Amino acid sequence: MWYSIFAETNGSGAFCFSPPIRNHILVGKAPSVRGFTSRHSSQQQWLTLQGALCAMPIMACEYCGKTFHLKPSAVKRGRGKFCSIRCKNLSQTLPQNNCIDCGVNIGRRSIRCRSCAQAERWINGNLGCDEVRAKRSAALRNPTPEYRALRSRISKKLWQDPGFRKKQIEYKTSPAWKSKISRLSKKWWKDNNYRGRQLKHLRNPKFRRYMQCLHSGANSHLWRGGISENPYDERFTRSLKAQIRERDDHRCKLCGCLEHGQAHDVHHIDYDKTNSVPDNLITLCVPCHRRTNHRRTQWIVRFGEMTL
Repeated sequence: MWYSIFAETNGSGAFCFSPPIRNHILVGKAPSVRGFTSRHSSQQQWLTLQGALCAMPIMACEYCGKTFHLKPSAVKRGRGKFCSIRCKNLSQTLPQNNCIDCGVNIGRRSIRCRSCAQAERWINGNLGCDEVRAKRSAALRNPTPEYRALRSRISKKLWQDPGFRKKQIEYKTSPAWKSKISRLSKKWWKDNNYRGRQLKHLRNPKFRRYMQCLHSGANSHLWRGGISENPYDERFTRSLKAQIRERDDHRCKLCGCLEHGQAHDVHHIDYDKTNSVPDNLITLCVPCHRRTNHRRTQWIVRFGEMTL
């Protein structure tokens, strides 16, 4: 917004405003206004307007919202954001942020600390320098509630972007990522301290109960609508299973191992419990029988070729 006014100025660069007058205006001593400078601080000046109008923009302070006048030349130079030095200083003392990688308190305009920003950990599979790894490891081992909330908020915001989500999924399913994770896992597992910590964590009863609740029932990726509770065919008896084991020489048809203290399982090739004909049954050991829960279509084709 621009105001067309006549202005008076003194030696200190201050402006005072008066109604439009086509003659000369005598300038008197006036309070200083931010944004105006003059080389002569004490000499009174005459401002001849010749009937022309002086355009003065009104600016609003970004911190306190107070309005003030400013020279057009100062506006062109990018000034006029704050009404005073005090407002400028107060605007730069807002609460600081935390590093998104290690959680260290940093400046409000940054998202990473200096060590994390300088480490090129996303280039060529490099995870960063030792200092960054130690800081991130400490932050992940003992995360504070504020750090957990920060990471959760940042992750949700990033995954809302379709481009970022597509890029991450393509990278996580690429052969390069799988080979990298395999190589790092083998390297870490050779460390006795790392292996001991992992085994202790996996054998923890609390963790086992948590994983059991997390992946049981309808939450499991093997869920088939509860078909495991369906009853078997009346013909699927102990005598029939004994005949199938004897037909296969008490050997697993996949790995060829013999029975040793425990009878092998009898598996339905088409996964239909009501189809208990001998041609649809095959002998499998317990580990191989568990493997058949994945990729069932491929196992049906493979067992069908074995029984021909």
